[in-house]
This record gives sequence, structure tokens and C-alpha cells, in this order.
Amino acid sequence: MNNETRWNSTYMMIERALRKQTDIRAFLFAIQEEENEARRIPADDILSSEDWQVLGEVNEILKPIYLQMMRTQGWGKGDSHGRLWEVLIEMEYLLEHFKDWEVFYSEVAAEIVGETHLDAAERIATAPTNFRERNSRPSRVRRLPARFEEDEVYALPQRSQPTRF
Repeated sequence: MNNETRWNSTYMMIERALRKQTDIRAFLFAIQEEENEARRIPADDILSSEDWQVLGEVNEILKPIYLQMMRTQGWGKGDSHGRLWEVLIEMEYLLEHFKDWEVFYSEVAAEIVGETHLDAAERIATAPTNFRERNSRPSRVRRLPARFEEDEVYALPQRSQPTRF
């Protein structure tokens, strides 16, 4: 369960759900075969493949926050972590991380708006409020975060996903 007083509880819930995704899907499939309809889970409450993909993206956004918080917790005495200079450096790292994701998602938003040939007011009024209304996620150009631009990184090719209509 999510816990508002524990800062990383959302990340830990998502991380565990992703690790147990196969088990969760098997359970949901088995319970949907129940003859007693009262024991079945409503169709709207079952996570789709798209929902799992969104959880994966949220997990990638929250992971650095979790790792930095775990690294800097404590009083920072001696050689331990948690000293102010470390926290400031990590805050810069997290800011850059969020800026990279902001660029990534602003490109997706621009693509969604650009797909229509309506004027700006009509685009906003007719834009889907969620991706399920479109039946598919927009295509995106994946690129490395800015902090890796000067590094030699070997990225595995991404599988292209077929567009559904």
C-alpha cells in the first residue's frame, strides 16, 4: 500500500509489481475464469499492457530518487554518506534527470498535437485525455540523456511496436 509518510513507498510498490508482473497476470487470468461473477475483478481494474508500460516508465523516473535517498540517509558523520555537499550534487543529478524526462515527454506531447490539422483551440479541445482513447501510444524517438552525450555508450536497438488502429 502507498504510504504518504514514507517517501519511496510508491516506487517500491511499482518496483515490486513489475518484478511480480507474471504472477499478477496469472492470478488475474485465473480469477477471471471464476464461475462466481462476484469474485471476478471488473475489466476496468485489470492492468493492460499499456498500463504496465506506463508503470515501467514511472519506475524509471522514480528510481534515481529512491537510490539517492537511500544513499544520503543518515547524519553524514566521518566517511558515511549524507553530508551536505553530497546532497547538493545529487540534487543537481536529479534535476538533470527530470529535465531529460521533460524533454522526452514534451516531444511526445508535441507529436500528439501535431497529428491533427486543426487550429490550436480545436487541438486542445479535441486532444485525448488519456492514451487509451487513442488505442495506442505515440511513437517516439528514444535518445540518451544529456549526461551521456560525451560518453561512448552502446545502446541495444529498440524493438519497434506495431501501430494499432
